Amino acid sequence: MHRAPVPQETRTIASTSSSRGAPTVAPLLRATALAQGLYYAVTGFWPLLSIGTFQLVTGPKRDLWLVKAAGALIGVIGAVLAVAGVRRRVTPELPLLGIGAAASLAGIDLVYVRRRVILPIYLLDAVAEIGLIGLWLAAVQPGLAAGWRRITAEGAR
Repeated sequence: MHRAPVPQETRTIASTSSSRGAPTVAPLLRATALAQGLYYAVTGFWPLLSIGTFQLVTGPKRDLWLVKAAGALIGVIGAVLAVAGVRRRVTPELPLLGIGAAASLAGIDLVYVRRRVILPIYLLDAVAEIGLIGLWLAAVQPGLAAGWRRITAEGAR
């Protein structure tokens, strides 16, 4: 059976090719997408499923609708990352999503704990978010290095 070439915009971040010539996703990329996805799905959907237990751990909230809206968005980001990890379809956009979401949430955690708007328990989340950023950077670094070598080699011609 003849396979059509995969358009550039749908290619995964590949580390090697399989025996059939299809790209395979680097294990650290897959693991990072899956880990962040599961973490975000659990913590994101939690206030939607049990706002009471969520507030027992994170402290009382004034605007429950806003907590639930943010939770829904975080949960959906998590679901997308987890599905990509399970399906081994980590496209180049996913590290950007993962790093961007983690940096945003870490920044919010740090600023609002310092302002005493949210409880210090959120510093644990900030540590987790910073760890996720580190994992993404470690996972994409080989691809970034290869891309840089290709760009500089083309420029030298």
